[in-house]
Amino acid sequence: MAIQRPNQYDDTAMQKRAYIDKLSLITTVVTPVYDIAGRIEVSNTTFYWNYTSITVPSATDAKSYGAALTAGNPETEYQFTQYVEQNAKTWSENTVTEAVARKGGLIGRTSESVTLEKERREQLKYADEWSFINGAGAAGDNTPTVATMKGLLVIAASGVATTGVLSTWSTTTGEDDMQTHLIAIRSAGGLMGARKLIYTSHSTKILISKWQGRATAVNTMAADQKIYGDVRIWDSEPLGPIQLEGHDLCPAADILTINPDEIKVAVLEETQKKINKEVALSKEWTVENLMSIKYGPVASMGLMVISG
Repeated sequence: MAIQRPNQYDDTAMQKRAYIDKLSLITTVVTPVYDIAGRIEVSNTTFYWNYTSITVPSATDAKSYGAALTAGNPETEYQFTQYVEQNAKTWSENTVTEAVARKGGLIGRTSESVTLEKERREQLKYADEWSFINGAGAAGDNTPTVATMKGLLVIAASGVATTGVLSTWSTTTGEDDMQTHLIAIRSAGGLMGARKLIYTSHSTKILISKWQGRATAVNTMAADQKIYGDVRIWDSEPLGPIQLEGHDLCPAADILTINPDEIKVAVLEETQKKINKEVALSKEWTVENLMSIKYGPVASMGLMVISG
């Protein structure tokens, strides 16, 4: 959805400039993680959660009725540390021309500050999405001014991390490597839910779509031509159908495998508008938030990095 800028005026000479037919090329950004994730509230810039490795069931789990029960070994428990990150976008407004515009003193002139706020909110949402995927995390420093969140790629590297080779990625070898990777995630207790999701770059998604295990692309017959739709599901051999999504902000080398139901956006402060600085005849505004990302059992997500 493009945002149209109406007639605008030179803020100095108040001369009308014909921008009525020009569009700012601002479109609603696509932010998959931001949009699909549930929300949780946190109360500090640093928060923690515990997770355990899920053991594979065995015959020792079955007990004879009436037999004495002995205490088993406790599950291994881990604690994951995460940081809340502050993201912000700013813009300036001329208080004189804004006041005149709001009172209708300039025919056809609308508030540029209002338009800029809409644009900055879109930009902020896109910045949040980048951090959810690529956030580098903080090395032991949790002060609010320098803390940055660990994105899903960093978190996944603490789970099942393997490597692949780009030259074989569109072949059966690459597919076999990915199947082995998925089995390792399952062995760690992951991908047991009904929903399974792979995020990768659009270019890597194209390579995956050439695998033999892919779902048949939706197609329509038009005369003697076939029009193929987007491949959105990969039918993996060990785990069945997995949703396959190309992500604008995911690096080409990274393949992230998760259960989307376990993603949560942790909110310390929702997006809000504040005055950043005020001087004579000018105000600097900001839209900002304090957010982070949380993922359930870290050991049950996977990251494959392909090289070559």
